[in-house]
Amino acid sequence: MINPTRRVVARRARLGGAILGFIGAIMAAGVAVIAQEIPSEFSAPSKIVGREMKFKVDIDVPDKSKPAPAVILMHGCGGLAPAKSNANWRQVFAKQGYVTLIVESFQARGWGNGVCAEPKYVALEGQLDRVSEAFAAAKFLRTLPFIDQERIVLMGFSHGAGTVLLAQTPYAKRELGSLGIDFDNPPFKALVANYPNCGRAGDNPVRKASLRAPLLIQIGADDDWTLAEWCKTLAELPDYKNHPGFRFRMYPGAYHQFDAGFRVVTLQTCGGAQARCGTTVHTGHNEGAFAEAQKETLSFLQDVAFK
Repeated sequence: MINPTRRVVARRARLGGAILGFIGAIMAAGVAVIAQEIPSEFSAPSKIVGREMKFKVDIDVPDKSKPAPAVILMHGCGGLAPAKSNANWRQVFAKQGYVTLIVESFQARGWGNGVCAEPKYVALEGQLDRVSEAFAAAKFLRTLPFIDQERIVLMGFSHGAGTVLLAQTPYAKRELGSLGIDFDNPPFKALVANYPNCGRAGDNPVRKASLRAPLLIQIGADDDWTLAEWCKTLAELPDYKNHPGFRFRMYPGAYHQFDAGFRVVTLQTCGGAQARCGTTVHTGHNEGAFAEAQKETLSFLQDVAFK
């Protein structure tokens, strides 16, 4: 005769095994989704090039176990070298658990040596053309399961900061609307522009904005390349100062690229505040300004943009 107690124990064991198997299957599926292979490239159109371009994916993901904010980093007119701004800020954001995507914009356009000495592309036309890959980068990030789709930030440096400012202007919508970019529903929760060309004249496109997201502009008070004074006057324009999420910071004693990681040097260049090529400017790291900018940026994101 079979002991009834043994039957109950056996049934419970089988039931427990089935439940554990079901839970294991769900967990395995979840891990598979989180661990999905990240594509090696994304595409974006270019008005200058006249075709679709491919951009390599340079992404850092501190933690794939849960959705995290993401920051798109747009480099300056020299590309990714010699300035280490992108790498320096990647480390800053990694400590906060943020994903970073560095967009190398020049190789796809054939601008391998940078555009700092190219009058046509160092200024408005080149900065505007990069708006397309900024939007495409955000669209790409939204396909990844470890990205918080509601907390994507666009951050740029110098030339790339000009792209950040242009991304929310009527001018960009008018000039690039035919490329299929949805300017009416921008994917950015916040914008950060480090030492951009803020434009001197009232008819400069960045002087007329349609801000749909909080914006932080940061520049060295002694910047003689893109001129802090121009950004100071831009910050007083109604399109900017009347937006509740707008912030402007100048850092005393700092030149252009205060977060670049190399000592201050002088060089001859085009663009920015320069009316002609060959003007001598200063550029280089300022540890005090960089430290303050880190605190300001993280506070801006956490207390203003992500509230």
